[in-house]
Amino acid sequence: MKQILVILSMLLVLFFAFECGKENKPTNPELESPSYYFPINSDYKWTYVSLGYDCVATGDSFVITAVNRNTRPEGSGWDLVSSASGGTSFVYHVADTIFYKKDVTSTLPPYKVLVGPIRKGTFWRDTPIYGYEYDIVAFEDLYSSIAGETYRGCAKIKRTLSGSATFNYFWWAPQIGKVKEAVYQSEQCQQGEELKRLDKPPHFP
Repeated sequence: MKQILVILSMLLVLFFAFECGKENKPTNPELESPSYYFPINSDYKWTYVSLGYDCVATGDSFVITAVNRNTRPEGSGWDLVSSASGGTSFVYHVADTIFYKKDVTSTLPPYKVLVGPIRKGTFWRDTPIYGYEYDIVAFEDLYSSIAGETYRGCAKIKRTLSGSATFNYFWWAPQIGKVKEAVYQSEQCQQGEELKRLDKPPHFP
C-alpha cells in the first residue's frame, strides 16, 4: 500500500511539472522558430496606430510594407518601407536570429529583434553598440480594441538597458508579427504603437 502511494505521488509530481512546463513554450513546437513570429512575404502591409501617454491611441497611424526580397551585404531578406519616414529598413534571418536594420543607408549594425527558441526564459543580448537585453517573459493573449480582435499566444518580450529607468515590452503574434510595442517607466506606459491590421495578398498565406 505504501509503495502504491509513493508511485501515485510521483505521478502527480510529474503531471504538475509537465503542466507547468507547457506554460514556458508554445503548444506547437514549430512555433519556437522566430520566422513564425515575423512572417514576411511580398506586399504584406502592417498598419500601426501610435500610442501616447498611458498607451492611449493618438489617432496617428503609419504603414510598413514589404516591398521586395533583396540580398544585401548582411544577408538575404526583405526590404520594408515605412510611410512615416519614407525610409527603407531591412529584415533578414540567420540561423536562430532575426535581424532588423532600421535604415539601409546607415553604417550602424542591425538589431537582434528575435532569437530562438521562442519560449519563456529565452534571453539574448543585442549588439554591444546598443546594449539592449531581451527576455521572453510570457506567452499571453492580447486583446486589441484598435484591431477589434484578440491575438492568441503572443510572445511577450521585455527589453531593458542597463542604467535606464525605462524599458520596452513587445508582443509578437504567430503568423502576424509585432502586434504591440510599449515604452514603460515603472508601471506607466509612456508611448508605443499597436497593430490595426495586417493586409496580405490573397495568393499568399
